[in-house]
Amino acid sequence: VIQRLATGRYPYGVAVTPEGTVFVSNWNANTVSVFTPAAGGRLAAAGTIPAGRHPSALLLSANGSRLLAASGSTDRITIIDTRQRRVIATLLDPPPAGPGEGATPNALALSADGTRLFAAEADANAVAVFDLSAETAGVPAARGDDRLAGRIPMGWFPTAVVTLGET
Repeated sequence: VIQRLATGRYPYGVAVTPEGTVFVSNWNANTVSVFTPAAGGRLAAAGTIPAGRHPSALLLSANGSRLLAASGSTDRITIIDTRQRRVIATLLDPPPAGPGEGATPNALALSADGTRLFAAEADANAVAVFDLSAETAGVPAARGDDRLAGRIPMGWFPTAVVTLGET
């Protein structure tokens, strides 16, 4: 151990930008902690970003400009602009039927071009598909509307998702 850093309550996921900025989801603090590179290969605390209730899984876009945080307890995915350190969108991932919550997004993946988001939905036994807008994706060519485009049926309780090749 070369360094210990304080986060919010119940740190859950970690994501690191190409420049070395580290983000940690704080499940019980409803935030993401930010740590920036400092002298001697260390990290320095650089504040927190509100990330909706119970952020867990984190995913960075390929260029590091967008941080996506899944919230399985609210069926939402928060999109954060990492350079401005602010929430720019919240995607809704309601269950296929029933109450307003219950799809439980718990893992995230982006298409190779960064314009399509896939979210494993543990309680819906599916993978949700979102076509992202240019602002949300941070990709000028994106043409989506940030709404749930559909679902891909899966086996029981998917907890991971990865994209291979073009999607």
